[in-house]
Amino acid sequence: MTGSESSGKRSRDPEDAVYLDNFHSHKRYLSE
Repeated sequence: MTGSESSGKRSRDPEDAVYLDNFHSHKRYLSE
C-alpha cells in the first residue's frame, strides 16, 4: 500500500482511518 493511496482512502472514508487507528492501538496493546 502506497502513502498516496492511504491518504486518498482516508479522505474518502474517514471511518476507515478510525478502523485503522483502532487496529494499530490493538496491536500496541498486544505488544506490551
